[in-house]
Amino acid sequence: MYHQNSSAKLNINALYKRFRFRINSIYRNPPMCNQVRNFSLSIQGVIHSEANPLTGKLLIIYDEDVASEEGIKELIFNFVKKSNRENFSTQQVKNYKEEFSQPLAVNLPEIRRLQGYKKT
Repeated sequence: MYHQNSSAKLNINALYKRFRFRINSIYRNPPMCNQVRNFSLSIQGVIHSEANPLTGKLLIIYDEDVASEEGIKELIFNFVKKSNRENFSTQQVKNYKEEFSQPLAVNLPEIRRLQGYKKT
């Protein structure tokens, strides 16, 4: 039985191609890993996908008769760019605190007066 499983595994490797590449957006970001993995599985020709948040790498197993490595990478990178823009616009704006300050020269005389600064 062990030999049957290993020969089946060899056949899968003979039928499909694989590649692995780094995506900075999924490093230590499990929700983004899930999004990228789910998106990559929706690409025609992709048989298997694994996204690892610890390494920031994505493994793709695909059928080269249906899709190309370059085409899959392009679709995934476009998805990641779009997701990053959407995440930035929703998350960063919520957490953004705008701070205002007046120029230091305007407040300097008042600061000097309050501190008892004397001109020598």
